[in-house]
Amino acid sequence: MNIKKQIWQSTNKHNLQLDSLYYYSRIMRILEAEIFIVNALVNRDGTAVDIGANYGVWSYHLSKIFRRVEAFEPIKECCDVIRSTRRKNINVHNEALSSSPGKLELHIPVEKSELLLQSARLGDVGGQFESRVVSVKTLDTYSVGKVLFIKIDVEGHEIEVLKGAERTIRQFKPVMIIEIEQRHLDFPMDEVFKLVESYGYNAFFQSGRKLRPYAQFSYKLDQLPYLDNLSSVAYVHNFIFLPKEQNR
Repeated sequence: MNIKKQIWQSTNKHNLQLDSLYYYSRIMRILEAEIFIVNALVNRDGTAVDIGANYGVWSYHLSKIFRRVEAFEPIKECCDVIRSTRRKNINVHNEALSSSPGKLELHIPVEKSELLLQSARLGDVGGQFESRVVSVKTLDTYSVGKVLFIKIDVEGHEIEVLKGAERTIRQFKPVMIIEIEQRHLDFPMDEVFKLVESYGYNAFFQSGRKLRPYAQFSYKLDQLPYLDNLSSVAYVHNFIFLPKEQNR
């Protein structure tokens, strides 16, 4: 783990205002590389949806690009940080998204008596954890306007989120960036790609300054060697999905 990552993880983020947290992340150069390519991929005049917003760093960045941002996050402490922003175009929803509405059990890892809110999952986390029952809805139950961009970071719950967003995705064909990691899944990660591709998308990942087709991705080369160093710039975990009719 590099020193910047250590500083980031030791920072008490839920005591920071989102604006400060965002610019701190920029100064430390720990924002995910894919956050900076959104401008080049989308039309700005619409809505961005941040699913699994956590502390809202992506939401903040997207709020400077899009007219409106809908941020979904089941952890109250994280929602409080997002609401601390001076940005007026971020709407915060304190709930998780899935394939059907109801209640689910969220597991938050505990390390040295501290909750690791950034690693919470709707699934097994291993080791010690705190369990919370959270409200769950589907994206398709919301009327959030013309959706031009969706970011999904849900620690292995991607397929369920996508199933609950199918109507929205098919209607608006937004550009999507989805974090997909085999370490969070008990089935081949290809299943996530097959589902999104069935909605009319091509998949890519960022390598250096280039977008490469998913066909060039290799779990054995691009994820497996970095499981002990997830902060490595060589660890590929964010994938870009573009509508098939979008020529890039």
